[in-house]
Amino acid sequence: MTEYAFPSFLTKPFFKVFNSSFIDTSSRIFSCSNVTNSDNIIDSNIIVQCSNIRKTFQCFKSSEIINSDNLENCYSCTNCSNIAHCLFCERISDVNYYIFNEPVTQWQYNLFVSQYKEFLSNSLEFISYWPHQSLVVEYPKYNNGENWWAGISEIFWKWVHTLPNFDKQVLYNITKLSRFSV
Repeated sequence: MTEYAFPSFLTKPFFKVFNSSFIDTSSRIFSCSNVTNSDNIIDSNIIVQCSNIRKTFQCFKSSEIINSDNLENCYSCTNCSNIAHCLFCERISDVNYYIFNEPVTQWQYNLFVSQYKEFLSNSLEFISYWPHQSLVVEYPKYNNGENWWAGISEIFWKWVHTLPNFDKQVLYNITKLSRFSV
C-alpha cells in the first residue's frame, strides 16, 4: 500500500495543485497531468470531470476509481479497463452497463447511479473525509487512518445490498471493510 503524506502547507484551503502539469479548473491534484474540471486526483493522467481518482489513466465523468484505465461514467470501481457505465465493479474489462461485475440494463444503471450520487452527495463524510492530508492510493482512509468507506452511513450500505447482482466479495475487494469479508 502506497501512502502520500502531504506537507502541512498543502492541507490548507489554498491547496490546489502539486507536482502536476496541464491542470484546468481542478483542485487537490497531486502528481497528475492533463486534468480538467476535477477534484481530488492522485497519480493519474487524462482525467475529465472526475472526483476521487487514484492511479488511473483516461477517466471521464467518474468518481471513486482506483488503479484503472479508460473509464467513462463509472463509480466505485477498481482495477478495471475499457469500461463504461459501471458501478461497484472490480477486475473487469471491455464491458458496458455493469453493477457488481454483472450486466444490467441501461435503465437499471441510470436509476441506481442517480440514487448512488444522491446518497453520497448528502453524506457529510463523503465531502469531508475523502483523504486529502494522508493519501492512500489503494484503499482510501480517513486522515486518522480509518478506512474512508467506514464513515458512510448504514442507510447507504442497506441500499447497496438491494442493488442487482449484489456481491459481498466484490464490495469487500473495493472497500476493504471487514463487514463484507467472505
